[in-house]
This record gives sequence, C-alpha cells and structure tokens, in this order.
Amino acid sequence: MAMALFLASPMGSLATHGIAAAAEPSSAQAPKEVREINVVGDILFRGPTSVAVGLEDVNHEIYGGIYSQMVFGEAFAEPERTPGVSGMWRPTGRGIDYSLIDAEPFKGKQSQQISRVQAGEWSGVENRGLNRQGMAFVSGKPYEGTIVLRSNGRLPVRVSLQSADGKSIYAQQIIQPEPGGWAAYPVTLKPSQSDDHGRLAVEIEAAGTLDIGYVFLQRGAWGRYKDLPVRADVARAMADQGLQAIRFGGCANGGCGDVSDYKWKSMVGDPVHRPVTRGFWYPHESNGFGIFEFLQLGEALGIEAVPSFNIEESAADIRDLMDYLYGPASTKWGAQRIADGHPEPYSVRRIQLGNEEAVDDAYFEKFRALAEVIWDYDPRIRLVVGDFTYEHEIKDPFNFTGGGKVKTLAAHKKLLEFAARRGQELDFDVHLWTRNIKDGGWNTKDGTLKAQIAALDSYAAALRAIGPKDSRFKIVVFELNANSHDLNRALANAYAISALQKRPYIDVISSANGLQVDGHNDNGWNQGLIFMNQSNVWAQPPYYVHQMIAASQRISVIRTHVTGAGDQVEATAFRDLGGISLNIVNASSEAATYAINFGRGVANSDVRIMTLGGVRGTAVNTSMNPTNIVPEASSLKLDEAGRTSYTLPPLSFTTMQIQN
Repeated sequence: MAMALFLASPMGSLATHGIAAAAEPSSAQAPKEVREINVVGDILFRGPTSVAVGLEDVNHEIYGGIYSQMVFGEAFAEPERTPGVSGMWRPTGRGIDYSLIDAEPFKGKQSQQISRVQAGEWSGVENRGLNRQGMAFVSGKPYEGTIVLRSNGRLPVRVSLQSADGKSIYAQQIIQPEPGGWAAYPVTLKPSQSDDHGRLAVEIEAAGTLDIGYVFLQRGAWGRYKDLPVRADVARAMADQGLQAIRFGGCANGGCGDVSDYKWKSMVGDPVHRPVTRGFWYPHESNGFGIFEFLQLGEALGIEAVPSFNIEESAADIRDLMDYLYGPASTKWGAQRIADGHPEPYSVRRIQLGNEEAVDDAYFEKFRALAEVIWDYDPRIRLVVGDFTYEHEIKDPFNFTGGGKVKTLAAHKKLLEFAARRGQELDFDVHLWTRNIKDGGWNTKDGTLKAQIAALDSYAAALRAIGPKDSRFKIVVFELNANSHDLNRALANAYAISALQKRPYIDVISSANGLQVDGHNDNGWNQGLIFMNQSNVWAQPPYYVHQMIAASQRISVIRTHVTGAGDQVEATAFRDLGGISLNIVNASSEAATYAINFGRGVANSDVRIMTLGGVRGTAVNTSMNPTNIVPEASSLKLDEAGRTSYTLPPLSFTTMQIQN
C-alpha cells in the first residue's frame, strides 16, 4: 500500500456550531452585557514569528520518525533479548550461532556476529524498524542503503526485504564481501509487493563467519524530501502547516540530565561512521540526523532553523563550529562541511546555548566564554539564553518563586550587561505550559494560562528594570509544552499564541515536539502536532491551529479593543497591504455573540472564516479517523459600515480574513 498523507482540506458549513447572529432579547429579559470587538485601531508593531515547532529525539520524532533511516538498532548497540542477538534484531532460519562481539567492533561497544559450521538454508538476523513495528514497502519503488560487513572469507551474504514471517521475499541482493577488515557495501532493493509490516534480513547459507557492524536502509529519492535524509510525507506535512521556523533542541541538549555526549562534532562526516552516543531520552542515538541535517531541512522548507548547542561545549570546539558553519574550504572545518555535501556556508543567524538551564553565575560564565568566540567571529549572530519557566509574577527580581531552578535574575543582569558592552541584543527562551486554558504552569496546580502570561510580562519588565539603559533583548517562547495533543491543547495553544502576538517583546512562538510516532509515547510527552506511523502521516488539532494562524497572519499587529470579554475571549488583529485578519479564541464553554467592527474602509467586504473547536475537549485524530477534528469554513459579508454580528462557538478558535 502506498504511503498516505491525511491532512484535511477544511470544508463544510458551520451551521452545526450555531454560527448566526444572536437573537434580540425579549422585553422580559434583563439587558445583556455589550460585547464588541473593534478592529479599527492603529498599527502597533511588526508581528512575531508565530508558527514554529521544536524537534528533538523524544517519542522517536527523529530516529524512527522523520529521519529516513528505516532500520532501528542500526549499529547493534542494544543489549541482547534473544541470546547472542542485539535487542532490535531477531534470528532467522536454522543452523546459526549468534554472538555480540566486542573485539574491534565497527563502532560503539559491540557488533553482531553470525556463523555456521556447515552450509544450509539462508539464515541470519532480521530487523522490523522502530520497536519492531514493521517496515513499510511500496511495490516497484527503489530502496537504498549501506551495510558494513567483515568476513573471514568470501562468504556470500543475502540482504533482502521480506514479509514479517519471512515466507515471501520481495527483493534481494547478494553481496560478496572481501575477506579482511570492515568494509561498506551499497544496497539497492526494489520490492515486488507492498507491505506495511515487512522486515529486512541479513543472512548467509554457506559455512563461515560474518560480522555485521551497521545497516542503513531508506526510501529512494521518490520517498525523501528534496533528497535529504528526511521522510517526504512528514516534511510535506510540515510545509503544509505553514511553519515559519523550527528549533532543534530541548532536554536532548541540556537542562534535564546528563547530555555529555551531545556534541556537534559527533554529528558531522559520513553518517555510516558517526559514533553511537548516549542520549538523554534513549540510551543509543543514531546521529545520522543531527544539527546539520536539521539546518538543511530548514533550508529546504525555506524557513528559519534555530539550533541549540550544549552549553558544555568548549570554546575551542565552538570556534571550530564557526568554521564548519561559515568557513571557506581553506579551513579544516569549512573543508569538512564541503566534504559533507554542503558547499555553501550555512545561513543560520540565531544560535541557542543550552536549554532549560539554571541561569546562574556558572551558566553566565559558560555563556560568556562561548559568546565571545561567536561574536568575535561574526557579531551578526543572535544568541539565545537557554532559560526555563516563570509561573509567578516577579515583584523583586532578586528574590522570587515560581522560576523553578532560577530564584534570582542576578545572572540575567550580568548577561544583559555583557551583551550591552558588546553592542548585542539577546534572546531569552522562556517556556509556557498549554495543556488547557486553565493550565497554571509546570509546577502550579492552581492558576490559568492568562496568569502564566502575566508572569511572563513581569519577567520582561524585570529584565528592562535591571539591565543597562542601552541593553536590548527579546523573549522567545521556544516551547509551548503539554503532555497532550487534543482539542483542549489546541485551544490553549491558540490562546497563548494570540496573547503573545500582542506583546512587542516577543520574537518567536514555538510549540514543543512538532512530531510524534503513533503508539510509541514512552516518556509522557504525548504532544506531537504531526503524527506518523511507518506508512501514514496525519495531523492533530494543535497542528490546525498553526495552519489557521499561518494563513491569517499579516505583517503588522493592530490595536484591537474587546469589551465584554472577561477572561474568556482573546482577540488579535493584523493588517498589511493585502488586507485585515482577526483571530479570536473563545475559552468559555458557552457560545458568545459579538458585534465586530472592521471599519468603513472595508465596507461590504466578504469575510472568509475558519473555525476549530466545540465541546469535544479530549478529542484527537487517529490513524483510523485522521480527520476527526479539523477546521470548518464559512463566510459572511460586512454591512455598509464594515460591521457584523457573529456568534463564537464554545471553546473555539476562529480566524477571519478580509482581502483588499
């Protein structure tokens, strides 16, 4: 079966949501509160980057997810589950002796060995991809890869694509490895049959000993995005999302535990030879998709890509990084970049140092050491402080609660002073929690999302108060975090993004964990916006919030007045030469009718409307029902004064667009 991409084309009527002007109250009813949204204000500032996602190898969104590598357990690093066989592999056939060898392994601590004392049927080991969910093959399409072998003689090796039980062979290639040391051999296979739950096998039939060090298999160019090591269906879904930026980092590179193996030099060179390293989320990381493949994905999507580096990198290695990113062929690391297939310098202009760190004096010293190297090389590079979260309003910047690891902004003051001396503007990355509208934060049981944003306002005010008069900074929210991907989370994301878009100190708003492999949530962060399995891709409700915002966002934020909203309605409007857009969140469980004034300048204009929501708060989309929750389209016409009356559905996000 061919791979499918389930992304809804929003259509249909909103009649089921009760979208209509509210009836006038009868004379027996008490007068209702006046509810108005006025969108005729002046231009405030250029809007921030509002549609962005983070990527890191959590819930297998990289290795086993967007990374084109179909083999999971590629370097045989996992401990045995079947005697003598690496954990993600299983034996096939009969007559084979299995062992994990640590004498001169290809990489890491061990390699797989199979041997037999006399000839027999084809037998060896097989792999079924991520956690053995099965590999998806498409009939007649080429698959390509590399296998690294070592043999004690000219021992024929069969690499094949098979059915799950091994009874059907869809494609095979016989490799005749040269006796001696480790050597890499190309693999090209074209299956004769489609199968969503197949396997790859490496087998021998003659007597002899074979060591297997590494196996790589991916779809041919037909199934990859712009010839990158990236699943085409996943990348196309990201493009359709309307993304404006992506960020690579998180607990994988700092702030949560031991990430001493997360170093950029482990992510360069031929992926076949990149080392097996220990990750934060998983004990064995591929490194086949790392920081620089991420940057290439950003280039291919045509959007900003922000890498986050381990704050424990040495100043010398960061200086080498500058040459790798930007240097000419005459430098060692510039030449390495070119050898890695990227002849032109990278265009990255924003770099994060650390993630969710305890921003204290120790962090400041590490940041300063790396920043001096970076800014000496190129003062145009914008640096991001890897801060964490602030759940309580800050009254005293040097003594407060609700900042988790941070209880004083004394180190922040040093960072602002240091940047000001260098004539630089800093970004501070602060994370919010958007499980639902009433989410008070990571460690706060009582509270609201609105209170989190108020705390963020106080944080920004505190930075302005403690920094030098000539200090410049912005806040980037690189993680809107949750442990869910349902409609409640979608509405909370819409509320947070809409509120943050109106704050001039915000530069980027990003939702954490843009991707997730279905059925493989093994750490609680059940919050992917795009879900996938080995053959299909589909979107979750928060994805559609991004898509709606991307479609409606215009260059400038304009002043918008909302009356009669209480805490329940958040509205943000935008304008440019192409028209006006209005985004509205109704966080109430009740429908709410508003008089909306766009102004006489757009009198009698048509308004295109998209709405996502309803009272199905825990609803999600599944592989069997990928369009369970999708936006719905409608339209209306303004009157001769540029006004209308509109009823917002309960618990909904609505965008309105007027084209000039």
